[in-house]
Amino acid sequence: MAHDTAKQIYEKIRNSQNVLIACKKNYSADSISSALALFLFLQKLGVSADVACDGFAPGEDLSFLPAIEKIRNSIFGEQRLIISLDLKEAKVDELRYDIMGNVLEISIKPKNRPLSEKNVRSRLASHAYDFIITIDTSDLESLGNFYRLHPTLFQEVPLLNIDHSPENENYGQINLVDISASSCSEIVFGLLNAMPTETAISEDMATCLLAGIFSKTKTFTEDNAGPKTLRIASELAEMGADRNQIVTRLFRNKSLQKINLWGRVLARLKKDDAFRIAWSLVPEYDFIDSRAKKEDMFGVVEEFIQKLPDTRYVLLFCQSGKNTEVYCFGKNFYDVSQILKKYKTEGGKNFAFFVLENTPIIDAEKEVLENARKEIRKTG
Repeated sequence: MAHDTAKQIYEKIRNSQNVLIACKKNYSADSISSALALFLFLQKLGVSADVACDGFAPGEDLSFLPAIEKIRNSIFGEQRLIISLDLKEAKVDELRYDIMGNVLEISIKPKNRPLSEKNVRSRLASHAYDFIITIDTSDLESLGNFYRLHPTLFQEVPLLNIDHSPENENYGQINLVDISASSCSEIVFGLLNAMPTETAISEDMATCLLAGIFSKTKTFTEDNAGPKTLRIASELAEMGADRNQIVTRLFRNKSLQKINLWGRVLARLKKDDAFRIAWSLVPEYDFIDSRAKKEDMFGVVEEFIQKLPDTRYVLLFCQSGKNTEVYCFGKNFYDVSQILKKYKTEGGKNFAFFVLENTPIIDAEKEVLENARKEIRKTG
């Protein structure tokens, strides 16, 4: 990590009033872990921050991560009134507000000496946040509803883009994109480690970062785990990361419900080698019979289906009442939006989602695959 880059980011954070940390809708353990590590870092600095992920629903495997309860499913995109109080002369003992009719009254009780009106300022901010950090997000569309509902927020507010994907579009004012890194957690470790010593990595931060690295490298069994990654993992362990908890929750604690659901998805797995597509159907009764949650089914894609040789696209057709939800995953550099042009999708290049209303799952399978094959024929 270049010292100048780390210093620039540190100064930007220190001068911010309210920071948004966001990661892609199709989140991974690495996305969430590295975002939480940054959130904890900002808390340590005393900087107000929100950490958010569209549609986030933590499973049992991630519930041990420090501060995971702080992750929001929505963000503030609207204008805000900001009231600033200079605390150099007087500290605050109590802060409260009351709403009386149509009047909002904010009450501040000083701790040691009287407050002065000259130390109070107010201003209107165009957006709720004055600095944004995106994690593991190759393009802004991958943020889901965050970007769809608040595009000007991401276009006008200074943005730090942290990623390790070669597909990243370098859309930030500051782009911390390292394709040689094993994970975003490894990049965030380098950033935090380059910060001033008074903001050293805490045990909770270390646990988050080691969890992200373990998850992304499958405990160093993947090709992306080189000597640098092993060294960083060792340093995080020395900093107090809870290695036993990480391994148990991420790898040894698969629920019977999740395993049952994965077995059903894999039992219906189909492949079209000519078009390099793999897909499976997930009827609604699969969730009832297995007692698993909908978010549990995504793990089977990362664990098994994505590893199928010569497969470029993976689709899951999930029945939901009279509708069929379609989830499409792209491997490596393959853009799923290119094969789903007919549909109004949410997501980005690596992941897209849409709903076919009043369409049985079998009909959805036939229609979507037919259209996908047509688009693949065009692009080759």
